[in-house]
Amino acid sequence: MEGFDIRVNSITGYQPVDEKILLIRDLLRREGWANAEELSDILELLTSLGNLAGRAVQDAVFDGAWGEKEFQVQVRKDLRRSPRIGSDLEEHAAAAGGFTDLSLRGITIELKETDTRIKQMEDCRKFVEQAASYAVAKGKRVAFCAFWIPAPKTLRLGRRPTASTF
Repeated sequence: MEGFDIRVNSITGYQPVDEKILLIRDLLRREGWANAEELSDILELLTSLGNLAGRAVQDAVFDGAWGEKEFQVQVRKDLRRSPRIGSDLEEHAAAAGGFTDLSLRGITIELKETDTRIKQMEDCRKFVEQAASYAVAKGKRVAFCAFWIPAPKTLRLGRRPTASTF
């Protein structure tokens, strides 16, 4: 039996995100999709990315026009701030005939641009195959896809700023 009160001991600083992380952790344990070491790495990534997502919404971290390269640089910097990730985070690691955006100890982290808000799993199905193929090539059963909605291309040219969503 495990007790954990996220209201008292927050994981990310954002209770709804913490609740999702605990659901994912429980699913991974129940289904046996990650061994103890992988689960620890997955939870570390979920914590860091979850905190970044919470701050992105609350503080408009990605406000304005962000291209894929700038987004990846920011995510990389943010992940490396975590002492348990740090220098173990790889950028552009080769896998399955392509290059993953980022990876941590073999766990793929794909950063994807989309024009529409992701509301449910069906909204991101078209992106999952690539990340899944990289995970399989690395002998993993879990991969990450982080999505953001960039500012329209006309706004990237500096006509006026707008908020982007992570």
